[in-house]
Amino acid sequence: NSTGKYICFVDSDDYIEKDYVKTMYQQIKKNKADICCCGKIIESPKKRYCVNSGSDFVVNSKEALKFYLLKNEIDNSAVDKLYRKELFEGIEFPVGRYYEDIGTIYKVFLKADRIVHVKDPLYHYVMREGSISHEEYSDKQIDSFYMTKEAVICIENTYPELKEYADAYYALEIVSTVRRIYHQCGTKVANIKYGNIIDEYQKNYEIFIRNQYVPFIKKIMMWLIKHRLYQIVDVVFILLNKM
Repeated sequence: NSTGKYICFVDSDDYIEKDYVKTMYQQIKKNKADICCCGKIIESPKKRYCVNSGSDFVVNSKEALKFYLLKNEIDNSAVDKLYRKELFEGIEFPVGRYYEDIGTIYKVFLKADRIVHVKDPLYHYVMREGSISHEEYSDKQIDSFYMTKEAVICIENTYPELKEYADAYYALEIVSTVRRIYHQCGTKVANIKYGNIIDEYQKNYEIFIRNQYVPFIKKIMMWLIKHRLYQIVDVVFILLNKM
C-alpha cells in the first residue's frame, strides 16, 4: 500500500541511526543501485558487537549473492537495507511462516541489477530473551530449514556457478537445525519426528565437509553430528557463543 519509491523495514524492538535512510538513499542515487545495505550492531542482553561493516562496495546481483550466501557483509535479513519498491512486485513474505526473511529477500536480490554496501553500522538489531531465533526448538523453527532449501534451489537454478556458495549456505542451516533438533528432542524422538531432515543431512555430509566455504569449526560440528556425539556438539556451540 505504500506510495513511495523505496521500502525499508525496521523491526519493532530495533532502532536506527538518525541518518539511516538518508545515507542509504544517497548511496542508491549516487551509484544508480537498486538496493543499499549497511553495517549492523547486534545488541543482546550479554554482549554488543558489529556485523556487516567490513567495507564499501558496489556489485551486481550475482556478486551480491556470493556475499549473501556466505553471510559476509550482506545477510538474509530484511532489515539494514533500503530497496527500490518495484523490486517487490510479485513478491510477498510467506503468510503464517516463521523466518519469512529467509524465504523472501533472496528473490529481491535476484531481481536487482546493482547493490551498494556501506560499512557504517546504521541499524541496531536488539536481541531479546524469548525471540523466535533463541527460544527452545519447536516445529515452527523448521521453517528456516525448508525456506533455506527453497532459496538454494532457486539461486542454483539462476546462477549454477554459485553452487558451492549455495551449498555452504545450506550446510550451515542444516547443521544448525539438526543440532537444535537433537538438543531438544533427544536421539530417539529426533530420528522418528525429523527423520527426513536427518536423512538429508547424512545424504549431503560428504559435499558439506569438503566445501571450502564452510568454516573449519562448523566442519568439526558436522563430524560430531555424523558420529552422534551430540553432547560435544552442544559444548562447542556454547563455547562459540561465549567468544
